[in-house]
Amino acid sequence: MNNLSRRKKIIFAFIPVFLFFAIFEGGLRLLQFRYLKESYDSAKVIDLLNNAVQTDLLIRDDVFIWKYNPKAAFEGRSINSLGFLDKERQISKPPESIRILSLGDSCTAHGHPPYTSILEDKLNAVASSTRKYEVINAGVYSYSTFQGVQVAKKIIPLLKPDIVIILYGWNDHVLSSSGLTDLETGHILTKKKMSGLSGKLSIPKFIRQFRIFQLCHYVITPFKSQKNINKTRKTLRVPPSDYENNLSELVKICHENSAIPVVLISPQNLIPNSIMTYFISVGFFNSLDEFKNDHLSYQKLTQEIAEQEKVQYIDLENYLNQFEKKDIFTDDGIHWTDNGRKVISDKLSELIRKLMIDKNQLR
Repeated sequence: MNNLSRRKKIIFAFIPVFLFFAIFEGGLRLLQFRYLKESYDSAKVIDLLNNAVQTDLLIRDDVFIWKYNPKAAFEGRSINSLGFLDKERQISKPPESIRILSLGDSCTAHGHPPYTSILEDKLNAVASSTRKYEVINAGVYSYSTFQGVQVAKKIIPLLKPDIVIILYGWNDHVLSSSGLTDLETGHILTKKKMSGLSGKLSIPKFIRQFRIFQLCHYVITPFKSQKNINKTRKTLRVPPSDYENNLSELVKICHENSAIPVVLISPQNLIPNSIMTYFISVGFFNSLDEFKNDHLSYQKLTQEIAEQEKVQYIDLENYLNQFEKKDIFTDDGIHWTDNGRKVISDKLSELIRKLMIDKNQLR
């Protein structure tokens, strides 16, 4: 009887504590309190993107840092057995087919349909009856060239494409407030040494969603110190030297597997708006001017590496100057409209047909 009374006392003692936290949590939510100013790590990227698309599209991965959730679906498209937001593809290349692999970030993955589907239709519309083009979409949201190299190492030897389209650049020069580059993060994850990132990467999502947890995070993070870091930090996810090495490595992997690399210089139409303000607020970059200047620098690096490696490239920045930018870009100035994807597919279709004619003449 005494034991039962003791248990009741313990239970009743916890009820006020539970009610306090429930009311406190509810109050923070009513006040719309939210604190996401954490280090730029995989957990943050996954949460931000999954919240934006309102589905669990990305999950953490020890090789790629993050990857598509195999169970996810987005805009009527599901994740195929290769792990990409694309229709199902067979591993072995069909006879008499031309296989094109498109590596990239959200500019490759995004769209309904994405540019890869438009390109595939365009190429097959003018192909001979004995030839079929296959354009595989291997773009993953928020991927950098570091992650692109990991993808290329895995799937280029497997799929044996004839041509590989390489389109990265945006996420490489996003700021990393943790002070870790993608290369360093990749090493930590691969070696299972989570020091410095273990807490942020291992805290379950449902705990991070509690406003009380976010408030505690806010309180223990020295606000003034964090503000100064945000103003001065210049650690990029992929610094220029790493970017050059990654692009060269992508080209090397293509050549080792008898694939023709085609490098695209990622175009932009960055202008001040609420989207850019939001990107600054979550710590992707310090200012629009800085972000734009960084992108222009990476465009130049992309061209230099393509010329150094003597590979085909398309300077989409210059090419798209002949069009009305509002017809090509969405409001963020990064992704492409339906018309933009069509225009870019037209240009790629023209180059690919020329490449295949030249290749056949060399046989």
